[in-house]
Amino acid sequence: MQPKKKPARSAWLRRGILTGLLIVAALLAARMQSETVEAPDSPPASLSPVADRRSMRETAYKADLAALQALMEDGDEALRRQAGEQIARMTDEHQQELGVEEAMMQAGLPVRMALMQNGALTVIVPPGPITQESSAAILALCAAHTDAGLENIRLMEAED
Repeated sequence: MQPKKKPARSAWLRRGILTGLLIVAALLAARMQSETVEAPDSPPASLSPVADRRSMRETAYKADLAALQALMEDGDEALRRQAGEQIARMTDEHQQELGVEEAMMQAGLPVRMALMQNGALTVIVPPGPITQESSAAILALCAAHTDAGLENIRLMEAED
């Protein structure tokens, strides 16, 4: 006796509900981001090069988020769905970047910036030799605070 097959309609219904939930989550995340204190469009000249790079990353993130939110409002259904998925992915990657940076600072490890894109994490550290112990600690923190596997985490020395 063959098991009963569920109607294809229920699979589409589940997918539709999941898509709707993702869009709602993306909109809530975007609203939470927009309610935070706005960063200036151009960083003050007194910022360090590290703070300047982070400020540039934040400005680019906000610009990308605004463009995707515009697509969510004006695009067709497929475009809105894709924009919502991209917003959710960007927000998740951004939170992972900030989490890695904060965890490394709290652990007293050198970090300039963390960049997460498409499941790969690049951690930029100050120039100079990195010991095996600090390298292992950095990789352990990155693995604990991101979805990136160890094979997708790169340490890069900053150019000063």
